Amino acid sequence: RCGQGAHRVDRGDDEACQVTERRQTPGVAVRLLAAAVVSVTLALLLRGVGARDRNARDTGSSAGDARLPKVALIIDDFGYVDESSVRGFLSLGVPITVAVLPYQRFSVYSADAAHRAGMDVLLHLPMEGGAGSNPGPDALLSTLTERELRARARSALGAVPHIIGANNHMGSAITADSARMRWILEELAREPRIFVDSRTTNRSVGESLARRLGIPSASRNVFLDNDKTPAAIARQWERGLRLAERRGSAIVIGHVYPETLAALRDLVARTRGRVEFVGVSALVH
Repeated sequence: RCGQGAHRVDRGDDEACQVTERRQTPGVAVRLLAAAVVSVTLALLLRGVGARDRNARDTGSSAGDARLPKVALIIDDFGYVDESSVRGFLSLGVPITVAVLPYQRFSVYSADAAHRAGMDVLLHLPMEGGAGSNPGPDALLSTLTERELRARARSALGAVPHIIGANNHMGSAITADSARMRWILEELAREPRIFVDSRTTNRSVGESLARRLGIPSASRNVFLDNDKTPAAIARQWERGLRLAERRGSAIVIGHVYPETLAALRDLVARTRGRVEFVGVSALVH
């Protein structure tokens, strides 16, 4: 509340009490106005410092080091792990990108929780992989007609809330197929969305085709946990950091394994001040 002789003024994100002149003498009015100006100025300065401190804490970097290399950490396969696992990854203390499989028991919960935490959310779009792989229900398969493939893509895009785009789950057979990838990406592009190519094959046309279609896109640089031993995860983590230091940024993909979460709790803490963690939306173009 404002004090006597003052009213609240809305200044966008800021509110302040402004002195209303009534019957004060000029000297009193001037002193009150000066005090109000000082109060507002101090509040704005403190708010700015607080925002910088919060940003530094949230990105794992220090205030004023915006030129640090940027790392986007994507965690795949949310949807089938329970609430405690979701909370564990969201409590790492830095931005992560949450890639959620459709049609799973915890798909909506995972996307809702990540969105509330301010994280980027991707649809982890199931696609046909190598021989014998099982990408999950209603996956995008090379045996489907164009109409069937488009319908499945639209259904999956509507199954996970809060998404800003998609990356591929498995998909080595589909992402190397220009015609089928075009059909899928055209469905993705019906709304402003991004595409991140997980690059499960070096023959993938996903990123290049997305760019030709005007979809902001990027590709994975490092898989973190193909080998889930702590030493192997640490080596891949260091590989991602060094790549970011050389190129200015890197996209690292891990999975919802307990081993990955345990390793990241230590690795993220030891990486603070070396890189800035960002959502993947900051690295697409």
